[in-house]
Amino acid sequence: MKDEALSAKPEGAFEKYLCEGIAYEKLGQAAESRSAFLKAKELIEGAVRTAPNYASGHANLARALAHLGEKEAAIAAAKRATELLPESADAFEGPVMTAALAEVYALTGENAKAIELLDGLLSRPSEVTAAMLKLDPALDRLRDDPAFQKMLTQHESKA
Repeated sequence: MKDEALSAKPEGAFEKYLCEGIAYEKLGQAAESRSAFLKAKELIEGAVRTAPNYASGHANLARALAHLGEKEAAIAAAKRATELLPESADAFEGPVMTAALAEVYALTGENAKAIELLDGLLSRPSEVTAAMLKLDPALDRLRDDPAFQKMLTQHESKA
């Protein structure tokens, strides 16, 4: 799909390149994956420059940075998203920002922090479900973590 076709949705092209990067990553094509993540980063950086208080922009930038291995910058961007749109200010979109921070933690090897945030999201109203966590490719690095497995088991038994 051409980027122009995605122009109606502000972050459509970003999502395209992020998904492309993840697909290449799963196929073991590192160079193609990196190229797609760099394009996603470039696109979302422009959006963040234009709207520096746009929480979703910072969350998406964090995701791109995490996939590129820029750990500190990714965590800082994800934390900025949660500051701009905390759960206390927006019960619908705030948890989305918290989930983005959890994803960034998972992608950057901060398993305990990711699991803590995900456990909290599963314990209160949010879009996060145990079933979704089992399938989300961003959380693949958590799959073998006993604490992650235990958390899923606990929340599945409550359902």
